[in-house]
Parts: sequence; structure tokens; C-alpha cells
Amino acid sequence: MSGTPFDRMEVADYAAESVIAARALGSIVHISGSDVTDLDTAFDLK
Repeated sequence: MSGTPFDRMEVADYAAESVIAARALGSIVHISGSDVTDLDTAFDLK
């Protein structure tokens, strides 16, 4: 894993703030591994 522990903590903090801010748009919908695979295929990511 690259980066310093501070870098990873900063990314985690930003991600948490994004989740909190997005709550105004609606509830979080969890997706399964197969959903991720479907998205990867649909957008030619893998």
C-alpha cells in the first residue's frame, strides 16, 4: 500500500464526509459483489 498513514486517513475522512453530505440525497443503497461486477462489465472497466 502506498502513501503515508496520514494520506490514508485524509482519504478516509473525505470519504466519510462525502457519505454524510450525500444523506441529503437519500439513503445509502448497498450493492453486492455481483452488482460491482455488472457495473465493471457495463462500463468496460475490467
